[in-house]
Amino acid sequence: IQEAEGLMGMPPEAHARLRRLVGTAFTPKRVRDIAPRVAEIADRLVDEVIETGPPADLVRQIALPVPVTIICEMMGVATEEQPIFRAFSDALMSSTRYTDDEVDQAVQEFIAYLGGLLAHRRANRTDDLIGALIEARDDGDRLSEEELIMLTGGLLVGGHETTASQIASHLFVLLRDRTRYETLCARPELIPTAVEELLRVAPMWATVGPTRIATEDLELNGTAIRAGDAVIFSLSSANLDEDAFPDAADVVLDREPNPHIAFGHGPHFCIGASLARLEIQATIGALVRRLPGLRLAVEENELEWQRGMMVRSLVALPVTW
Repeated sequence: IQEAEGLMGMPPEAHARLRRLVGTAFTPKRVRDIAPRVAEIADRLVDEVIETGPPADLVRQIALPVPVTIICEMMGVATEEQPIFRAFSDALMSSTRYTDDEVDQAVQEFIAYLGGLLAHRRANRTDDLIGALIEARDDGDRLSEEELIMLTGGLLVGGHETTASQIASHLFVLLRDRTRYETLCARPELIPTAVEELLRVAPMWATVGPTRIATEDLELNGTAIRAGDAVIFSLSSANLDEDAFPDAADVVLDREPNPHIAFGHGPHFCIGASLARLEIQATIGALVRRLPGLRLAVEENELEWQRGMMVRSLVALPVTW
C-alpha cells in the first residue's frame, strides 16, 4: 500500500536512501549527546516563565520554543527565522483553514526561502545537518535538488510542529487531573513511562491517517482489499485497542509494556522519535521539578483547540502556580 505523493509515498528503495542520509542526525547516541543541551533549554525557558510570573501560556512559552530551538540548532538555522517556517507549517498542516490557493502560495514562498538559504549555505559551508545534506547533493550526487529542498523543509517543519503540539497536549492531560502531575512531582523517575502513556492517549492528529492506495489484492484481518482500493487507518484508534492495552481508556503512568504506535510503524516509523521523546521528557521534568504547584488557570471548557488543522493542538495553555 502506498500514499499518493511525498516522502511517505516514495518507493521503498528511494525512501530508504533518503532516510539513511538523515538518519545519522537522529541516532540514539546522537540524541543522548544533545540531552544536556535539551535539558538546558527547558530549564532556561522555565526560568523565564518563573521570572515573568503567573499566569503563563505553556504553548507560547514552553511547548513551542523547546523543539524549535533544538531543530534550528541542529540544522544551523537562526531561531529568528522561525516565523517563516511556522507560516509554511500552518499552511501545510491545514485541512480546511486555508484555501488551496493559499496553501500553494505558502509552498512557493517557502521553496523560495529554502532556495536562498541553501544558496547561502553552499557559499558558506557549515558542520550541521543542512551542511551534510548539501554535501550529499553536491559532492556525493546522492540527492536531487528537489529532494534536498524537500528534506530541508520537511525537517524544519517536522522537527517542531508535532512535538510542540504533543508537549502541550501531554501537559494538558497531566493538569486536567492534577493527581497525575502530582504523581510525577513525587516520583519523577516515572517520567519515561509516563511519556509513553501520554503518547498513547493524547492523539497527535485531528484527522484519521492518510489515505493509502492498495497496489495489489490482499487480505487484512479477514477483510479483502483489492488493488486500487483506498485504505484509511487511525493510529489513535489503534492506541486505544482493548486487546492490546488493558483498561485502554485509563491513563496509567507506569504502564509497561506499552506497544503504542504513536510514531507509526515499519519503514515509515518516525525518524525523529528518539528526539521527540527526549524533548517531551526534558520539558515535563523541568516543570515538575521547578513548579510543583502548576495548575490550569482556566476551566477546561475555556481552552481553545486549533480548528481546520490536521495536527491536534491547543491555541494556548494558560497556567498558574
